[in-house]
Amino acid sequence: MIRLPRNSLPTVWLALVVLSGTTLSHAAAQDIPDTSPEAIRAYADGAEAHLANPQSEEALAHFRRAHELDPNFFTPVYMQYLIANNMSNDALADSLEAVLQQNRDRLSGYYQGMLDAFVLRRKDLFAASEAVARGVVERYPGTRAAYNYALFVWQRDPEAALRALEQLDPDREPMRGWFGYWSIRAGALHVMGDLEGGLENARAAQERHPSRVTPFAWDVTIHAALGNVERVEEALARAFEFPGAVPGVGYRDAGHELMAHGYEREGRAMLERALAWFDEEDERTTAAAAAQRAYTLYLLGRYADARDAYRQLAEAVPTSDFYEASVAVNSALTGDRATAERILARVQRDEIGSDWRTRASYELLIHAALGDVPAAKRALGRYGIRALWVHRDPTLSRVLGSESDFQRFLATGP
Repeated sequence: MIRLPRNSLPTVWLALVVLSGTTLSHAAAQDIPDTSPEAIRAYADGAEAHLANPQSEEALAHFRRAHELDPNFFTPVYMQYLIANNMSNDALADSLEAVLQQNRDRLSGYYQGMLDAFVLRRKDLFAASEAVARGVVERYPGTRAAYNYALFVWQRDPEAALRALEQLDPDREPMRGWFGYWSIRAGALHVMGDLEGGLENARAAQERHPSRVTPFAWDVTIHAALGNVERVEEALARAFEFPGAVPGVGYRDAGHELMAHGYEREGRAMLERALAWFDEEDERTTAAAAAQRAYTLYLLGRYADARDAYRQLAEAVPTSDFYEASVAVNSALTGDRATAERILARVQRDEIGSDWRTRASYELLIHAALGDVPAAKRALGRYGIRALWVHRDPTLSRVLGSESDFQRFLATGP
């Protein structure tokens, strides 16, 4: 953890700048207390924990303590709000949002603007949220606002996301050590179809974050998209060297991407390897691995088996409505329209799905599985699209692949 000398104000300034990206201007100065070194130490510990994991409970606790030590210090409250959003903890986010709104005059213009952007995003007012974030980027160039703006827009406008990230140096604050920078670039480059650029991005991330498996997994999926099966095998071997690597998931991801890009024979062979691994490891299979196995069955077109696997998951994990939606999709694909329509009705009554966007995605998949193209297109329009997810879904590609709306969304995101 960061250990700050009690009277080390330059280090204190740095701790704040690392996380926020604000410059040492008058606008930023009001975010930094001048009376509580202990609060700033707690904040610095939170900054380090957040850097390692944006959903860190440890970071949340440090930021909470920082505000408790100095109740006039509201930057750590903003950081708690950000983490609550990352964790999808709506109740905590709502509570913190109310506190921040009541005390927004204690935040600088930078934090007020980013708070407004996230509030709008939580209300699903995406265009308004992006506009506010873009305004913060313009007022505070070279700050973390550029990263947040890229995070907001990379699926819809990957070029704009990459332009925003160009303002930031990944080896300098506020991006130094921040893995999300490379993750957004990876997604934007893939949406644009710049697979060679994606490989360069993966290599750069591997150099800076050698302990993370994700950049090595990008090699697997990108080489699969390029149809380079030999390179896929090499990339899988590297990824499997990481502690906790799950070979079945690696084979599944590779097969998924091969099939999505037209390499059906090679993709099916890889998916069969994934399924064999999951079947061999059945006694040690967690719910997450069981879900991967179920999805592998779906990708292989074994819909009855996938339906039964998802039904078992829905019974074992009743809090996850995704499994029930997946039962509906696979039931429709086996010809059991009654089950699919019954679950679809529950989605439409808001009984399944935590928010409107999730429900729209379920409707999209179930309508497509039922072969109802007009209804699927309407759901597509409401949901927008997650291009990286959709181009890999065989049902959507088969049912909507020739539709101009699908092609447009696939190319540009939501």
